Amino acid sequence: MKKSVQETIERVVREQLSDAVIDRVTVQEDIDHDGDEILRVLVIFDAEKGGLDPNKTVSMVRHVREKLHRLKEDRFPIISYVSTSDAKRMKPAAA
Repeated sequence: MKKSVQETIERVVREQLSDAVIDRVTVQEDIDHDGDEILRVLVIFDAEKGGLDPNKTVSMVRHVREKLHRLKEDRFPIISYVSTSDAKRMKPAAA
């Protein structure tokens, strides 16, 4: 994956969720159940310092896709959100 894709997604997430404390954003290339290439995005945030605004998370894909389109990136981003404490309990590859 191009470094610019990872950087763009992380920048958009941090801009859109500027009121939240984002610990990190990971992006992994994957294939969905239909065989299409996708980008799995995991947003890890500090829930103890505040939650995420659902109005902002629901529109995140639209904002990310707009920026990815400018990079000629067609893979669809599947975005998940997990708290830092829950991420510590996940498999190391996912967290």
